[in-house]
Amino acid sequence: MHWHVDFLRQFADKVTAYAIRTPHHIETDLAIAAGRILEPVIPGFGASDSALGTHLFYSRTDPYKSKQFQLLLEKFRFIRP
Repeated sequence: MHWHVDFLRQFADKVTAYAIRTPHHIETDLAIAAGRILEPVIPGFGASDSALGTHLFYSRTDPYKSKQFQLLLEKFRFIRP
């Protein structure tokens, strides 16, 4: 099985995916939140079933060093019904 992000490895040397496991359908909300703090790239990527332009985002610096990004991950990793 290959994920969309596997396709990018042939074009970029630094590709990171951050896993978020949840039974909730959060993909669109997560992409909206990521788009507020990261730069959207490649229109339509990973968003074929979404009204959003893309589900792929870019950061010039390591996003994990950003407090905003850490809070985003925390929020979506610990969603409670």
